[in-house]
Amino acid sequence: YRRFTVPRIEVGGVCSHARARRKDWRGTGWRDSLQDSIRREDLQRKWGAMNGARIMIVEDNTTVAEDCSDCLLSLGYSVTSIVATGEESIERAASQRPDAVIMDIHLRDEMNGIEAAKQIHRQLEIPVVFLSAYSDRELIASAGRAGSYGYLVKPFEERELLATLEMALQKAKAERERREEEARLRKEEKMEGLRLMAGSIAHKFNNILHATLGF
Repeated sequence: YRRFTVPRIEVGGVCSHARARRKDWRGTGWRDSLQDSIRREDLQRKWGAMNGARIMIVEDNTTVAEDCSDCLLSLGYSVTSIVATGEESIERAASQRPDAVIMDIHLRDEMNGIEAAKQIHRQLEIPVVFLSAYSDRELIASAGRAGSYGYLVKPFEERELLATLEMALQKAKAERERREEEARLRKEEKMEGLRLMAGSIAHKFNNILHATLGF
């Protein structure tokens, strides 16, 4: 598999990963494009990514965001929006309710990606996958404390993006089903408690009635 084309930012522009993606169908470029299409179809069959999951991208680098969007679309996802700031990501997540968010950690505004992810997860229970050019332990630990559902280091391969997103979506689904089951059980326990309380009151009332009437 070729490396996915989300670029590392270097002096003088994006790295060769992004430039390689922009090959056209001249010369041998068409062979690479055909091979890429075959690989995507194989990934989609293997992981079942053609589920139409809706993904929001939070990335302040336009080139990175567009490359990530192109990859998501080619893998069968839909992109709800691309935003560049933490505050806007919270607002868009609340209004659009995506199935998952891909969040760059280092944003150029006052709110970084970790803080934005905390609020999105706490308020909306939407899974967040972090995106970063760094992989030091302290940063990964901070992402974990924010409730991260995955962590991707740029540049990454399409299959890494696909596998990480699918795992995040499945984990979020399992947690949602668990919460719904717990809520159902609490409701059933409450109804059972009310039924027992009503039965107890009826029994006491009958005893009082019998004692009053003398039978």
